[in-house]
Amino acid sequence: MKLLSLSIFLLYPFGSPAFAELLVDFNSTSQDGGPHPQAGYSSYDAAHEASGDFVNARNYAAFGTSVALTVDYPDSSESRVQQMIDRGGGNDANWTGSKLDLITDWIGVDTRTSNGGNGNYDEINGNPTRITFTLENLPPATYRWRSYHHDTEHMNGRFVVDYSTDGGGSYRRVEGPLTSGAFRQTDSTPGGNPESDMVYRGPDPESLTSRPPPGRTWLSELPHYPPPLCTHSLPS
Repeated sequence: MKLLSLSIFLLYPFGSPAFAELLVDFNSTSQDGGPHPQAGYSSYDAAHEASGDFVNARNYAAFGTSVALTVDYPDSSESRVQQMIDRGGGNDANWTGSKLDLITDWIGVDTRTSNGGNGNYDEINGNPTRITFTLENLPPATYRWRSYHHDTEHMNGRFVVDYSTDGGGSYRRVEGPLTSGAFRQTDSTPGGNPESDMVYRGPDPESLTSRPPPGRTWLSELPHYPPPLCTHSLPS
């Protein structure tokens, strides 16, 4: 099963006189009695495989303005591609670290052709099944983005992240440590297919290897265009 998950993102301007940040936790409203919002984070709430829940932008007070976040699945209109997962207590028990409410639930994409995705894609063969995050109304500044890609069950795999500062006219790759600049999603429960090299049970989301290093400046000067962030999975 090919899934890409995003548990949370943080966006903050670098080098600004006063430090500010936007923290968002993605929560499922239809699984495991959710939503389970993480204290101190703004919430993006949606039901699992419910297309109508992803149509409208969410607005968050940050950086002295109202920042709009829109999620899109540009390569498929099939609702089964549009994942919003909240794992149950059996899997969550394998995460013994902090911020469980941040890690238990995530937004993602199902790439399987049987569920409406485009199948395997290695950036040469096939077609991607992407998920995009578009931020609007950001004041001009240099921003840094951090996201966590973790599953307390056993979904794991490689994914790449591209970003745009010109409204999607062009993209640049966020270089990860693996082939094609990919990152690998982490998990907490043995038994994935393929099974991950190791499981992660803590101590905190910041220690996960599936999140980009905090020093990366992904979104630089953002004057006029909404900057989309685009992610898709790669074969394991």
